[in-house]
Amino acid sequence: MAVYIKWDGRDILRCRNSFIAIFYEDIEDTIRENKIQLNEDLTETIKTLDQAGYGIGLDLAEYLHTKDDILRFLDLIRKGIDKYNQKTPNASQDARDLLEGFYQELVKIAKTFPK
Repeated sequence: MAVYIKWDGRDILRCRNSFIAIFYEDIEDTIRENKIQLNEDLTETIKTLDQAGYGIGLDLAEYLHTKDDILRFLDLIRKGIDKYNQKTPNASQDARDLLEGFYQELVKIAKTFPK
């Protein structure tokens, strides 16, 4: 089943639900291992990311309202990508490119937020 993660209605990540479920676990591990404290919006975003793995989908614009929120989310995504790459050194280049593309789309979005 395909999962769509959007920003304000525009697809920024399209992948299989099993892929997002694995990536979600890497993000959760990162939060636990680094004892990262999340505000309410980021907690809800991460919880909804898990639900996206069940095919529900997610529009991040509904959850990330400030530049600080999106920058903190970007940091989690970067750490999650790094953890994914460490845990799955034999992952396909397509999988790695998919995550990097997602990260780069979020960087572009973060740049649109006022300082």
